[in-house]
Amino acid sequence: MAQSEQLNELFSALSKAQAEMEIAGLTSNNPFFKSKYADLAELIKASRPALTNNGLSIIQIPESHEGIKYIRTVLGHSSGQWIDGLVEVITTKQDIQSLGSAITYMCRYSYRAMSGVIVSDDDDDGEAAVYRKEDKPIQPKPEDKPIKQIKPIADPVINEDQLNQLKHEIDEDMIVHDYIIKALNIKYLTQIPQSRFAGILAYAQKEKAK
Repeated sequence: MAQSEQLNELFSALSKAQAEMEIAGLTSNNPFFKSKYADLAELIKASRPALTNNGLSIIQIPESHEGIKYIRTVLGHSSGQWIDGLVEVITTKQDIQSLGSAITYMCRYSYRAMSGVIVSDDDDDGEAAVYRKEDKPIQPKPEDKPIKQIKPIADPVINEDQLNQLKHEIDEDMIVHDYIIKALNIKYLTQIPQSRFAGILAYAQKEKAK
C-alpha cells in the first residue's frame, strides 16, 4: 500500500461518502456455489454517487511486474491526496478467459475494500477465498463444474503428513480444492476420511499434471 503525504481531506471526504452510500444488493448468481453476490457494477452503482459528491474517485489499473499480474486500486481526492493498494491476480489456467475472470474478481473485492461499500448480506461468491485455519488461503477461480455428492464416511480422518502431502499436490488450485470439499461434503481438508485419501490424492496429482 502507498499513500500521499497527507490524508486528512481524503479521509474526511470518505467518511462523508460512506455515510451517503447505498447498500449493494446481491444481484448476480454464482452457479458453482448456487448463491448470490454483488457484482462490480452493483458495487459501483451503490457507491459512485456518494464518492463523486464528495470529490472522491476510484481507479483500477491492471499491471504486470516480472511476469506477475496485479490490480492496482487507487482512491483519489480532489485535493490531490490519494491512497492505493496492489493485489496479485492468480489464475489456475493460462488462458484469456481465466485471466479476465480473475481480474474482474479481484477488481470487485479491491473496489469494495477501498470504498467501504456495504453489501446487503454475506457475499457467498467469496466462499472460495475465505481463510480457513486448517487450510492455506487459496485464490478463487470459480468454474461451473458438476459435482457428485458423497456422504462422509465414519472412519478416521487423514493425519498431518497426509494433509501436507495433499496440499502440496493441490498447489493453491482453488478449483481442485473446492471440488474435493464439495464432493466429500466436508468443510475442511482436515476432515477427509482415511478411506478416501488415496483416491483424492490421485485426483489432485492428475489435475496438477495437466
